[in-house]
Amino acid sequence: MGVPKYRINLTQEERNILKKISQKDTAKQSMVRRARIILMSDEGLLNQEIAAKLDIMDCVITKWTKVGMKNRLTLSKRGCRI
Repeated sequence: MGVPKYRINLTQEERNILKKISQKDTAKQSMVRRARIILMSDEGLLNQEIAAKLDIMDCVITKWTKVGMKNRLTLSKRGCRI
């Protein structure tokens, strides 16, 4: 329990874009949360650790890491679709 089902290995470019999104004051809260989930997963944190830090359920983390892996993060200069 708590072990990442989907392991994310971001490129440096993806990491930089997600960091910018997670720190942006004008970004949608849902987008910021997704970016933080994926960044923390990339850092090797367990789902339970991420859930505790972000005050969300494990299933939310599994959902967004799965989406991130399946779509491989559609990143662009205009933003990020996770």
